[in-house]
Amino acid sequence: MCRECAGSGVCAHSQLRVRCRTCSPVQHAMHCMRSRTVGILWRAGLVKQHTTNKYLGCSGDEFSSHIAAKMDTWNAMSMHAEMQMMRDNIEIDHIKPCADAHPSEFEAITHFTNTQPLLKTANRVKSSKWSEADDAFWRANIAWNATF
Repeated sequence: MCRECAGSGVCAHSQLRVRCRTCSPVQHAMHCMRSRTVGILWRAGLVKQHTTNKYLGCSGDEFSSHIAAKMDTWNAMSMHAEMQMMRDNIEIDHIKPCADAHPSEFEAITHFTNTQPLLKTANRVKSSKWSEADDAFWRANIAWNATF
């Protein structure tokens, strides 16, 4: 798409419309998850064989609703205006880091229940830190639990 002539695929923010966080939040989230899924599999020496929706265990709209619900819960509990989550100040975080993914856990790691919105700064601090206590809590409360 031509950015100079603002072709139909380019949004008002000079980005590809299907990847723009503001204009197409669902497509943007799915693009991010698609890239991460490919990365997880690549690091394990595997090739992506299914759609992103199959790995996530839900549709793009359901995934977007999942993230929005978590953002709403956070925002209702946050007492500081600067700590409010909005689509432009969050990143989608894998609760159990992808770097710790064992091949036997790919389904659980890539599933939507292993994702959460985090403020960008918090996601940078969290990075790939993970302990055995984190893993035990994740297995008992988070993995495969859509209501967490």
